[in-house]
Amino acid sequence: NADSDVTANGIEATLTLQPSSAFNLVGAIAYARSELDDDDRAVGGLSGEQLPGIPEWTFSLSGTYDFMLGSLDAFVGGGVAYQDERKTSFDGGVGSDGVVIAPANPNFTVDNYVTVDLRTGVRFGRYQLSIYATNLLDEYGFQRATTVGTQGNATILRPRTIGVAFAAQF
Repeated sequence: NADSDVTANGIEATLTLQPSSAFNLVGAIAYARSELDDDDRAVGGLSGEQLPGIPEWTFSLSGTYDFMLGSLDAFVGGGVAYQDERKTSFDGGVGSDGVVIAPANPNFTVDNYVTVDLRTGVRFGRYQLSIYATNLLDEYGFQRATTVGTQGNATILRPRTIGVAFAAQF
């Protein structure tokens, strides 16, 4: 319910490379800058402040290599993803008219994080058996965080998870 306008600029790009029929890479990057155009007492933000919850930079890179393992189709792959820091609210401060503007909710900065995933497996007929590791480096971070009054709420990254998956196509 902001009383001011917002200027939002950004760009995102995805590039897929397949240097051979067995190997592919996919990279993605995004930049976003969304800020208040004017001071806004309703939300406690000053002109030029970045909107809460929006990371300025994100990127990911993943790849898969397919090969034969005896008579089975096999694969190995992995990926890395980055999410930039972001704020949970506005900082507030002294507005352009000299009046103090206080944010409606306390602000804290959610740290950036990097996750790494790996996977390998085999395909046989309509079945696939794979082993995977997500968040391999066991990075601790917040996927999402908000504050309301004196309360905070956050969704943390899933800790390192290693598992086996079996799939069948019907």
